[in-house]
Amino acid sequence: MREGVRKSNLHFATKGETKLVYICDNCRFLFERQGEVLQCPDCGSGHIRPAVEPEITEYNNRRQSEEQ
Repeated sequence: MREGVRKSNLHFATKGETKLVYICDNCRFLFERQGEVLQCPDCGSGHIRPAVEPEITEYNNRRQSEEQ
């Protein structure tokens, strides 16, 4: 299943470092990472951008359903 820089892109912070949600415009893979992202971990494309609010909501909903 496919998952997984704005303030709305913040997912959560761990020990003072923030993980951000990104999306690949090539394959639509949603994922979170700390630091710089150069390519999609799913397809390898370099067409990565910070996710916008509806995409972050989708990502968070997927995470919640996986935890149940």
